[in-house]
Amino acid sequence: MKKHLSILLLLAMLAPLFASCGDTAADPAETESAAETESVTETETETEYTAYSYLPADTYDGRSFTVATPSTGTRYIPGQFITEEATGDIIMDGAYERNLIVEETFDIRIIHEMPADSNGFVKAARNVIMSGDDAYDLVSGFLRETSNAAIQDPLFIPASELTWQNLDNPWYPAHLNKALNIDGDQSIFYSDMTCISLSCTYGMFYNTTMGQKYDIPDLGETALEGGWTWDKFLGYASNVTTDVNGDGKYDENDIYGNGFYYTLNHTSSDTPLTLQYGMESFTTRMENGKPVLNLNTERQISIVERLYDLFYQENRSCLLTDGVMQTTMFANGQILFLTAIIMHAPNYMREMEDTYIVLPMPKYDEAQQSYYTIISPASSMVFGIPSSVSDKEFASVIFDALSFEGNRKVITAFFEASMKKKYSRDQLTSQVFDLLRESTYIDFGMVYDGNVGMATLISSMMSKQSTDFASAYAALEPKALTQYEAVLEAFE
Repeated sequence: MKKHLSILLLLAMLAPLFASCGDTAADPAETESAAETESVTETETETEYTAYSYLPADTYDGRSFTVATPSTGTRYIPGQFITEEATGDIIMDGAYERNLIVEETFDIRIIHEMPADSNGFVKAARNVIMSGDDAYDLVSGFLRETSNAAIQDPLFIPASELTWQNLDNPWYPAHLNKALNIDGDQSIFYSDMTCISLSCTYGMFYNTTMGQKYDIPDLGETALEGGWTWDKFLGYASNVTTDVNGDGKYDENDIYGNGFYYTLNHTSSDTPLTLQYGMESFTTRMENGKPVLNLNTERQISIVERLYDLFYQENRSCLLTDGVMQTTMFANGQILFLTAIIMHAPNYMREMEDTYIVLPMPKYDEAQQSYYTIISPASSMVFGIPSSVSDKEFASVIFDALSFEGNRKVITAFFEASMKKKYSRDQLTSQVFDLLRESTYIDFGMVYDGNVGMATLISSMMSKQSTDFASAYAALEPKALTQYEAVLEAFE
């Protein structure tokens, strides 16, 4: 298996080169046949390792496979789950091809149900599952609500009871699934079936055209060399803000060093959370398979002070409460750095005349070994096979095939063709996008906070313009520890 995975990862890196030469993806049936033919050499078999190398060759006589999701919450619903025909949109067409291949390979029909909007979906899905109704073969919901529900009731089948969910396969992103795993098992999964979670990766957009005006060096090279730190970021952002019309107030008409899509006027804003996690200060660390709070440190106090300085000193940051406006201002050349999910490149920057790149979150200092970038805990989506399914083998096979084909068709379309080619302006930017994905991370405390507020403590403090970390932490610590114990007991 390790040898297979090494070959697969190598092929994944070379796939764009093959595609540019006009190659087409192998037909799943042909791949399966080749893998089962004894006369094929070992090397040839290894290079053809796919989900079809191990999935059973069963067909299901037109049986339906039903996926349930919310009806709202991301622009990718319903298109990322059901697209009826090719439309020319490269990402949606990838989803169309994914479904078509899986339907034809296994002789099934994929159905998409949306029983409620994002606010009521988890409750609606829970009612169906707990009643024993096998209406759904797969459920996909937003991380925060789904993870909380999954520890209150046995809604989903754990990986240890599913034959085909091998989380070592690259179509289940290991860097994200690690946070969902407790004592070697998990019942909700990140999957490459859709690009929704990938699109929710945070990055720091940098207007390179503005940067040239301020004699800022090539920050893409800086990031790739490991030198993109908080001090550099704050220093560059400090020399930009300008009251353009001289009216003595800072509004949408002015220029800023820093901005963000998710504003600071609510207590769980992703923006402070994203910058905090970038400095390697996670809610929890794991010891002997159990979460231990990792916030009550001198480093964390320093991070609070840094964030307060960025947001509230010297007018470095645009504090307008309209995140879309700030994103538009970035595209108009009024904001030097903008923290936002990478999906906002195609959302708001299609017509942007200035050049830009997307950087990872700055490190605490150069001693920090890695970059860390989170995905949005509010907007990313996880998957689970309901405990009420009547045929978990069938559900496991089709979910794995959809995850594999999503990795080939949808992720490639979004990341390689859309983000790296269409919205990045040069080869260097493409490499920085790779760096961004490699550094994506979430932790146990973020996933299983249970609305205690420890995971978003810093966001709450920044919304209140407070730096009194000691008091804020002390108020939440007992509740957080109780919550983590409850999660562990639920999994046991």
